[in-house]
Amino acid sequence: MKNYSIIKKFIVVISSFLLFGCSEAREMSDKVYYTAQIREKTAEILSKRYDMKIERYGANMRDKVNLIYIRFKIIGPIPQDKARRMILDSVDELVKQVNEYEPIQPYLENKPFGPENVAIMFLVKSGGFGEIKDPDFEHMGFNQGEIFYKSRNLQEQLGYVQEIRETYDEAKRKIQEENS
Repeated sequence: MKNYSIIKKFIVVISSFLLFGCSEAREMSDKVYYTAQIREKTAEILSKRYDMKIERYGANMRDKVNLIYIRFKIIGPIPQDKARRMILDSVDELVKQVNEYEPIQPYLENKPFGPENVAIMFLVKSGGFGEIKDPDFEHMGFNQGEIFYKSRNLQEQLGYVQEIRETYDEAKRKIQEENS
């Protein structure tokens, strides 16, 4: 009788481990799959819209999904006003795709998902044989609610010569003023 009780406890412990362990693995696998679907669709839309290539992507999803990012490579130089429009459009498109994709909703930390939950980067390469250099921007994007534009001097190995930052709201306001 005593052996039966030990075996019963062992079965309950193992079953619980398998049941809960597998459900956590399944939840993580769903989050990975759903965020990949969103990134791929968004990257395809933006790649066609701006003639650029996806370079890297990822997400922060320890407990819930709280950040999705995509990095593109694009041919430049790109003037700041055009870059601003492209960056904001890309941020808005990624946010839209997340909020419209129903299967990801239970896994999101913030609902609705907002601009503060995405990061989009652009590495700008020269269309010719030269490199992008100051005053043109070599690296630009959106992270933690801010747009940034960076240029560097090719004579120096490290660091950027120029770094400009503006908030999402400031950039939206500048575009509205340009359209007025």
